[in-house]
Amino acid sequence: MPQKKIDEITLTFGTYMNPGIFNKDFVKGLKYLKNFDQKRFNKYNKILLAISWFSKKLLRYELYFSKFYNENISDTEALEHHVNSYLQDTEALKNKLLNYLGSLKNDLKKIYVNKEDIEKVYKHLSSQIEKSFKKVTLLSTEHRHGNFRFLDSDLIEAQTMSMLLEQKNILPLSAQGINLVNARLEESLKKSKDRWIKNANNNESQIIGVVEETLERTEDMLYKAVGIEKVIFNNISQNEIN
Repeated sequence: MPQKKIDEITLTFGTYMNPGIFNKDFVKGLKYLKNFDQKRFNKYNKILLAISWFSKKLLRYELYFSKFYNENISDTEALEHHVNSYLQDTEALKNKLLNYLGSLKNDLKKIYVNKEDIEKVYKHLSSQIEKSFKKVTLLSTEHRHGNFRFLDSDLIEAQTMSMLLEQKNILPLSAQGINLVNARLEESLKKSKDRWIKNANNNESQIIGVVEETLERTEDMLYKAVGIEKVIFNNISQNEIN
């Protein structure tokens, strides 16, 4: 799913951050408003870059769950690592979005007279974020509290079978037993991988969608809070931005 708005905004901030790399005529078009605040600008630049980084990384988890490239660790260990990272990255993106909204609300109240409208936008978008991340947040909470076995019994099964195979030289396993363990390992690992590939795919459009909605609804307010005007890049396609 394309992320047009986050790319446009981070590109605008990047332009104001590095005007020296552009030609003079282009730089003359950069407009700083009277309330321009460098410290505030830097704050939002960091937040937006983090939102961009986490959201783009989440788009790659379907691939991460599908293929493992490290030959030095087992597939079960690799899958558990990716599951942990996925839950942590999703939670981090949610927190960054809420941090962005909270900071913007506070800064806008310093320059806007109508504070009620700001509060309404903040409450609506915060609610949308909580709703969109609700399922993954629940998984992450259960995982932190040690209830992971209830979330993915297949991965637990795969880890158990993998441990048995690692100790086969000291365990009295028969040849038939080893074959059975290998078969159970392969089956449970596949079920777990398929589950997390599906989870990542199902969550992608909803999570990225709320990122785009949040930035679409707040873009103009963001530029006013920081004290800059949006940069219009002519003849730049979405593929070139990505």
